Amino acid sequence: MNLGKPENEEEMEKNGGKEIGFFERDFGIWEWEWPQGVGLDGMFKIMKSEQSDTYMEFLHKWFVDNMKKGLPSRNINTTAPL
Repeated sequence: MNLGKPENEEEMEKNGGKEIGFFERDFGIWEWEWPQGVGLDGMFKIMKSEQSDTYMEFLHKWFVDNMKKGLPSRNINTTAPL
């Protein structure tokens, strides 16, 4: 839920950003990518294991907000949240 951007984001931008492997989609829980999908799956598994709805509001908001933006191009990384 707290997956954020790197602390040295400004420094990375000054030193080449994308040339050194920095891509915005890699950071922040609100992106539709592989690391976020792993986190979402983990939250779902915790809820199932604990038989609770602890993260349901967060998960619902994540999917509703991302569906409003539209689905990304389909590839192995972007299918993880599904």
